[in-house]
Amino acid sequence: MPIWLTIAIAAVASAIMYLAPVIGSVPGVMLATASALPLFLIGLSIGWWPMAIAAVAGGVVILVTAGWPVGLQYLIGSSLPAAFLAQRALLARPVGDDPSSRDLEWYPTGHLVTWVSILPAVGMIAGFVAFLGWEGGPKGAVKVYIDLVMSLAPAVDVDSVERGAEALETWKAVFLESLPGWAAVVWASLMILNGLTAQWIVARSGRNIRPTPSMASIKLPQWLMGALAALLLLSFVTDGTPGYLVDNLIPIVSLPFFLAGLGLAHALAGHRRGLLVGAYLIALIFPLGQKLTVVLGFLDQAFDLRGRLSKLSGNDPD
Repeated sequence: MPIWLTIAIAAVASAIMYLAPVIGSVPGVMLATASALPLFLIGLSIGWWPMAIAAVAGGVVILVTAGWPVGLQYLIGSSLPAAFLAQRALLARPVGDDPSSRDLEWYPTGHLVTWVSILPAVGMIAGFVAFLGWEGGPKGAVKVYIDLVMSLAPAVDVDSVERGAEALETWKAVFLESLPGWAAVVWASLMILNGLTAQWIVARSGRNIRPTPSMASIKLPQWLMGALAALLLLSFVTDGTPGYLVDNLIPIVSLPFFLAGLGLAHALAGHRRGLLVGAYLIALIFPLGQKLTVVLGFLDQAFDLRGRLSKLSGNDPD
């Protein structure tokens, strides 16, 4: 298949998937969450330049069919970040001092995970700055959004409204305090899931450019530990808009350590799949399990727990 046709198919498929929620169904929303998948498929099998062209082309398709605000949202929030992450993932250099060596050292998995966290964090900071002049500041803008979403919910009978009024207000308060941070986590998680799914598909077909990264090989930049520690300390001494920003940055900056914690679980479980499945269930379902996984990931990065375990067992930590 000519490369231009592959690019065109990926661009159109991604654009259609992104616009799928207009049909107003759950499958449509699910398709939208996977709109970066066609782009990752060509990026991780052909190269990031064809992916970047498809990303821009998809934006043009959406701009023409749905208007420039939706097209810009697609470019900034989906296709261009995906192309950037693919470009990072495909960076490689020869091992050792021999430039002609065929053995390549690929861009570290931990740095990729860090970029997936940085992108939405930067977007969040930019959004907070943009809404400083809004009535009530950024939190006021989030409240308006929550009220808008609630107003679009299906109508229910009065008795049900009265019975659920208190619970509804409680949930609204929770969303108001944490929506930006958890929206960033969802965005990053979907980007990771799309990238991993695309890598699995192209690797199964033997067309992958980069070997599939190992969860057990995640090594985060040292400065990220300092950033998370600083945010946790600031959360105790800041309030108002700065405190609101700090509280919502903590979840997305914690995400790489959550993944590092899962990497530690991989190292501990080895080939015992049942133990690994149990660790994933605890980490993904239970809030306390999520926090514990982040703490374990932080400790692993600080004290090289996986390296120590590998020395005890005599295995390669990677």
